[in-house]
Amino acid sequence: MVARCGATGEAAGLLFIDLDRFKEVNDTLGHEAGDALLQRVASQLRSILRSADFVARLGGDEFAFLFSADTELAQQKAVRVAERILERLRIKVPTPNGAIQVGCTVGVAMYPAEAADSEALIALADRLMYIGKKSGRNRLVTAREMAPRQPSSRPRHPIRKTA
Repeated sequence: MVARCGATGEAAGLLFIDLDRFKEVNDTLGHEAGDALLQRVASQLRSILRSADFVARLGGDEFAFLFSADTELAQQKAVRVAERILERLRIKVPTPNGAIQVGCTVGVAMYPAEAADSEALIALADRLMYIGKKSGRNRLVTAREMAPRQPSSRPRHPIRKTA
């Protein structure tokens, strides 16, 4: 996709997604419950896909979401998609003693604005996701800000800004 976008002048966005509290689900309820949660997450991510987008499980509880967009609107689209993912992956997993509130952390990287090739794009999205994890989780982090953003409870137009 990066090669195609380079040839057509489009932008590509890559979102690295890591589930928050997934290990707690596995440790509390067992791997069968963890597997069911991963299937639910995959279903939610597929529901956001357009036909030209890609989503893949990278391993464990990490996923990647890759899409192309008009260069002028690419960053806005990436943030909107990441915010939808944050909303859809707020999942309560019932336990015998209550519930585990699962969420996710998303690193948002853009080609060609922030990364010159696919390797740099992957490295940046991964690094941004880990910055979000270290900053408290349940947030998205973009290279433009290099500061974590927590999801807001109220949508704003056209893009939901977060605190």
